[in-house]
Amino acid sequence: MKKWSLGLVIGAAAGVIISLVKDKNGHRLGGPLKNEVTAFGNDVSELALNIGKLKNAKRQLAAELPAAQQTVSELNSKIKHYQDDTAELTNKMKKSYTDFASKPGENH
Repeated sequence: MKKWSLGLVIGAAAGVIISLVKDKNGHRLGGPLKNEVTAFGNDVSELALNIGKLKNAKRQLAAELPAAQQTVSELNSKIKHYQDDTAELTNKMKKSYTDFASKPGENH
């Protein structure tokens, strides 16, 4: 652990020193990294914000899910009832037509 800490300190110090060194054009080597570090920090902040929004949406969905399931269940019951009523009415109509068609001459 001591070697790791020592390596970390030496690496950080070397990074600071290299960032202060200027290239042929007089620009610091660490200058362009500042923009990237700032952008990375903004990305991390945005990610944290979006994770919070995701957690909030998850809680909201969990809260509303039972009501949605109840609504779907009620709709399924109503559809089943409608299908049963429609089937019964269709059968009555078929029977009436069959009865009508089976009596030639009387109804024509």
